[in-house]
Amino acid sequence: MERERGFALPIVMVLVVLTAALGSTVVQREQTVRRDTQTSTAARQAFHAAEGGIAHARHALSRDTAYAGETLTIGTSEVIVEVTRDGDTGWRVRAAATPGSQVVEARLDATDGLPRIRGWQSTR
Repeated sequence: MERERGFALPIVMVLVVLTAALGSTVVQREQTVRRDTQTSTAARQAFHAAEGGIAHARHALSRDTAYAGETLTIGTSEVIVEVTRDGDTGWRVRAAATPGSQVVEARLDATDGLPRIRGWQSTR
């Protein structure tokens, strides 16, 4: 019986250490998931804001073919729209949105009215 004395204390200490390690892992994982979700949400919002910058440029070009771009606020994003000529009848439009760092580039053709989208790509 004397040899069994104090046997529970080491087991309890091991269980406390294991529980603390597990709790720490769970907290770290939750923080990582939260950060990834926030980053993903910001990128998605920036992408849609950049798309909005392209749409804004199309409408501006339908009214004024000399439109060269501007800085817009769309939702919570700042969007820098840049327009350059692409040949005699078209434009290249680049819309970069932050935060979230998304860029959408489009090639537009002049038409009667709203310029037609000839090509489109999204970059980071």
